[in-house]
Amino acid sequence: MVPNAKVESALVEQQHVRELRERRQGTDATTSIRVATGKLDSLMNLVGELVTVQARLTQTAVNSGMPMLLSLAEEVER
Repeated sequence: MVPNAKVESALVEQQHVRELRERRQGTDATTSIRVATGKLDSLMNLVGELVTVQARLTQTAVNSGMPMLLSLAEEVER
């Protein structure tokens, strides 16, 4: 059903991915960082506010029909 060339190509790609994973496992060093819980909570609150403002901006841009504002809202969403 599938041409041999496609099967061979998929097998080569799988082997390549497997080799990359093995290399990464060999070089990855576990790292960690300590952050005060108060700072982390503050950061999470700010991210939540940012998401809310981004949603409001997108809704306003859609309702306004202004292409420039819509483009800006899409950029912020990304």
